[in-house]
Amino acid sequence: MARYTSQVAFDRNALALVVGTQAPEALLPTGLADVLAALGGHRLPAGLPSDLLQRRPDVLQAERELRAANANIGAARANFYPRISLTASAGNSSTDLGNLFKSGQGAWSFVPQISLPIFDGGANKADLDSANAGRGISVAQYEKSIRTAFREVADALAQRATLGEQLEIGTRLSRVSNLVTLYKVLRGGWLENAPSASAAGDADADANAGSRPLTPTQHAQPRAPL
Repeated sequence: MARYTSQVAFDRNALALVVGTQAPEALLPTGLADVLAALGGHRLPAGLPSDLLQRRPDVLQAERELRAANANIGAARANFYPRISLTASAGNSSTDLGNLFKSGQGAWSFVPQISLPIFDGGANKADLDSANAGRGISVAQYEKSIRTAFREVADALAQRATLGEQLEIGTRLSRVSNLVTLYKVLRGGWLENAPSASAAGDADADANAGSRPLTPTQHAQPRAPL
């Protein structure tokens, strides 16, 4: 209990860091039911747009760094941000999302088509080379944040697709283990005509006794003459 209490405190601190202030108690979930209700239940709808990822703090931070370098965020999104559906039917990963990563390699396959200038102004800066280098770093960080966002979504959906099977395998293992335990504690089964362990042991003893050779003292002794 102490460990999970501290984990809740860590989560509250992380939430405060994201939103910039302490979240009101009325907005915090009190249990798993509240979390599932806020997420719309267990099922993910089909056709979730990739624009949802633009709300991630890491993507927003990268966009702010671009804006600080006089970048046009709309142009940057048009050039670097894939607009696809994240989920297909039953909340599974969409084909479009899978196509963003080369099969077997996990490499990012989306190549930005730079057709619009993403930077505005800044040409009158004293150190133009330094400004251009800083812009290049900001662009690289922005593209990295986008790749990370899509990769984490792809990984989470891939794990979700196998969780049902993992639960079924785990349940089957527990059921079989329980049957073995019942067989043991019920002394060999639960059928009415099943022989008990003691009866089976006696029967085996009798059978073995009948098949054992007689010892010398057990052979018939000749009768004495009358």
